Amino acid sequence: MSEISTNNQQIILASSSATRISDLKEHFKFFRTVKHNADESKIKQKNSHLNYRDLVLLLAKNKAESVKNQFPDGIIIASDQILVCKNIIINKPLSIKKAKENLKFIMGKEHQLLSAIYVIYKKNSYFSEVKKAKLIFKTITEKNLNLYLNENGETALSSVGSYKIEDNEKYKFIEVLSGDLETIKGFPLTNFLKKWRKD
Repeated sequence: MSEISTNNQQIILASSSATRISDLKEHFKFFRTVKHNADESKIKQKNSHLNYRDLVLLLAKNKAESVKNQFPDGIIIASDQILVCKNIIINKPLSIKKAKENLKFIMGKEHQLLSAIYVIYKKNSYFSEVKKAKLIFKTITEKNLNLYLNENGETALSSVGSYKIEDNEKYKFIEVLSGDLETIKGFPLTNFLKKWRKD
C-alpha cells in the first residue's frame, strides 16, 4: 500500500512495539514513537466490570490520551490487545515460566483476540475501533513447546498470547477460525487509514 500524505502533520505512535512500528512504516514515511504513560494493570483492575470490547478500547484510549498534551497538533495513534480464553484475560507474562503456563492453558482451546485502535487528532477523538479474531493454539508436545520458548523467548514475553502469528509459517501451531491478520497482530489500521484518506 502506498504511503499516505499527512500534509506535514506530526504522526505520533504511542507505542514501542516493534510490530506496530513496522506496520505503520508501510503507510507513513515519517512518524515519531513515544512511550505512553497509561498504567495498563491499574486500568484493568479498576474496570474489571467492563465487557472485553469496552475494556480494550479504554486501554487504547488511555494510551493515546496520556501523551496528547505533549503533541497538541499531532495525530496520536494508540492500540491495545487482549486475549480471552474461557472468560479469563491472559496478560503478557513476566517470565518464560509464566509464558509456558499461559500457552498450556490456551492449548487446544478456542480463544479470542480483541484489538483496539484509538486515534486523537488535535487533542480530539478522531477514530476508534475494536476488531475480534478467534483462534486455536493446537495441542503440541512438551518438547515442541519448550523448543518454541527457547527459540522465541522475547516474543513469548512481549505478546499477550506468548506467540506471534508471524511464527506460524514455521511452527504451524495456530488455526485461525475468524478474523484478519491486522487484528491478530494487534494493530487494526485499515479503517483508520480509509477515513484519513477521505478526510
